[in-house]
Amino acid sequence: MNKKIIDCNKIGEKIINDLQKEQNEKKFTLACLYFKNDSASQSYLKQIKSQAKKLNIDVKEFIFKEKDKEKQIINKINVLNNEKNIHGIVFLKPSTYNLNYEQINSRIHENKNIDNLKKPATVYAILEVLKNIKDVQDKSIAIVGRGELIGLPLYQYLKKEQYNVQLCHSKTKHIQSILSKSDIIISAVGKPHIIKKEDIKSQAIVIDMGISNIGNTLYGDVDLENVLDKVSYITKTPGGMGILTTVCLLKNLITSNKKPNSK
Repeated sequence: MNKKIIDCNKIGEKIINDLQKEQNEKKFTLACLYFKNDSASQSYLKQIKSQAKKLNIDVKEFIFKEKDKEKQIINKINVLNNEKNIHGIVFLKPSTYNLNYEQINSRIHENKNIDNLKKPATVYAILEVLKNIKDVQDKSIAIVGRGELIGLPLYQYLKKEQYNVQLCHSKTKHIQSILSKSDIIISAVGKPHIIKKEDIKSQAIVIDMGISNIGNTLYGDVDLENVLDKVSYITKTPGGMGILTTVCLLKNLITSNKKPNSK
């Protein structure tokens, strides 16, 4: 692997190893709710099951069909909230269905909501990468995309922690100028190769959270091969931040069930 590519596998493996050392005899069960024909959800579920196996976590699948609406999903969540043998619930947001994800997510019981919108696993994953960057709080950060799963909660957290951060989106004026002056770019748009080489400052650090599926081929927001010679470090997509996000999701499951008030 090119030395400029951030090894998300390595970061994830360290988290897994630390969790394995802390684990006791208790076995956890994670309920995953998803739509049958959504390829993005299927890909995420596969990764969850792969990492969960390393931590002796059972994954129970609850599948919905295209005709199912928010009411059916919420009804299932209400049932799972009351099942003592379910320790965590996650709804895998489909990429192709128009649903009120915030409303659905809010119905998951606080003790079982391991991917809540205040600080999702995606945000935890990005913070794990930022921890490995020297003097990160002195660097300028541009977040591209203000979605409820990544961009907005990440911006809110970093702003609260007094990072030098700016949130960019489709209505932001002079966005290319902002990006070209930023030490760190975190892209979470979900449009293939939307971040161009000319948008990036020389020796910038790029964290690519975006993923698109076109013709059964996965693309990131950034064309890695095209920008590799210009950046100092970059994550790759696929095979990068998605893995780390999954690990952080399972970490949330384990740590949340260690709290005294957990069921």
